[in-house]
Amino acid sequence: MNQIQIPAGSRDCMPGEVRRKRSLRHIIERVFANSGCRPISTPAMEYLSTYTTAFADADETEMFRFQDGSGDTLVLRLDMTVPIARTASTKLRDERPLRLFYTEDVFKQRRLFGGKRSQVTDCGVEMIGLPPQGDLEILALACNVMSAIGRPGWILETGDIRFFQSAVETLGLDPDTVAELADLIDRKSLPDLEAYLEDRDIGHREFFLMLPLLSGGQETLETALEIAFTPEQEACVKRLAGLMDQLEALGYGGHLSVDLGKIPHLNYYTSLIFEGYFPGIGTSVLSGGRYDRLLEKFGAAEPACGFSVKLDYLTDSEPEKPAKAVTVIEAGPDALVQALKLADEIRQTGPCVIEYREENGLEVPQ
Repeated sequence: MNQIQIPAGSRDCMPGEVRRKRSLRHIIERVFANSGCRPISTPAMEYLSTYTTAFADADETEMFRFQDGSGDTLVLRLDMTVPIARTASTKLRDERPLRLFYTEDVFKQRRLFGGKRSQVTDCGVEMIGLPPQGDLEILALACNVMSAIGRPGWILETGDIRFFQSAVETLGLDPDTVAELADLIDRKSLPDLEAYLEDRDIGHREFFLMLPLLSGGQETLETALEIAFTPEQEACVKRLAGLMDQLEALGYGGHLSVDLGKIPHLNYYTSLIFEGYFPGIGTSVLSGGRYDRLLEKFGAAEPACGFSVKLDYLTDSEPEKPAKAVTVIEAGPDALVQALKLADEIRQTGPCVIEYREENGLEVPQ
């Protein structure tokens, strides 16, 4: 092992990138703070049991694991939602609703040479104790963040996990079949999905074949109502339509899309899900949803929702802005005190550095 190298999936951030990242963080955190959210920070380490409590099928191969001095297994945090759920259930039990925001690094083991990062920075918000009526608030906050970032053409894409979940529960499908269907639909792999359905006796085959295609504008919701076959499906489509109307009334009509074939994390989200996209970035930069069953793993069941922004994806595509000009003072051995006093004055309005020279005297550019 070459000790000069850094671990796979990690990277060094150069000054220009750090400057861009901090600027974006400041913009997003200001939106959160102005919305009444308070900052929170949690340890980079959690007990492995915290994540296995939250998710019965947690994939431990994705975790960076190690042992503490007592022999307990620790992991670097995979996300911030679970640590905040733990904190809300223990140290902040008497405060509801909780509106919290954070900017923290999260860690996930990646396949060697897979090209993905093992450490990324999430800037996000979690709202604990916020009932379903608060869905408009969280969606509007996501729109405000996307708008504040200041890039044109952004899209907020919404969906509802219940549209799929209600179908598979009504049909009585086993968990393995549900997981396989969800994966094929979420990946929008139509040929594989069609072959899978042909080999199995699954009712409402046309419904599942349509799901990957249910993305777009208002017409998507109309099609969804046509193929829905349970009352809960109809209810969630009508609720999405209502949320879209309300967001349009708030001025975000040109930035909205629907995707009812988006089915991530069946054991995590419980209803509303959404993602934010910018042109030119091949993946979502913002993602979130409602997770009303997570808090019960740490105590009492409570409604909750939130989202996070992947700062690294934004930073990578953020154009480099000219750094503020730096004033350079040249100082000789006899002028060091004078140079430092002058530098302190200049630094009240901008950056200043001192360059040392062998000749006596002081030189300040005009």
